[in-house]
Amino acid sequence: MSSSARWSDLAPRILSGLAMAVLGAGAVWTGGWVFDALICVLAALMMWEAARMFDCRFAVPLGVGAGVAIGLVLILPATAVIAVSVALSLVAAGFATRDRPLMAIFAFWILLGCYATAHLRDAAGLDWMVW
Repeated sequence: MSSSARWSDLAPRILSGLAMAVLGAGAVWTGGWVFDALICVLAALMMWEAARMFDCRFAVPLGVGAGVAIGLVLILPATAVIAVSVALSLVAAGFATRDRPLMAIFAFWILLGCYATAHLRDAAGLDWMVW
């Protein structure tokens, strides 16, 4: 591969990275439903990517389910977080065609991490989130 071919996609990658950074910083600054909505979208994208990594048959519905699940646990009592996360993780593992236990672990940590990030912003505020 030539030297110029290796760097041909650098400009679009930098621009998309800057756009994502600005969008993320704006959502962190704004907080509230804007930040929560972004976290739901990120949960959906991460679950979709994990499902594709583990050859899940229904990657898109699993991604949508993760986004909806995070949206639900943000409005439900905190006791529902583990139950919803475990349930969706087991469903995701059931659809995986390989490494099912690892898919369950990935799915659980995606959901728990997204919930914790949204909860941290809501409970502790902007200062803690930026720190």
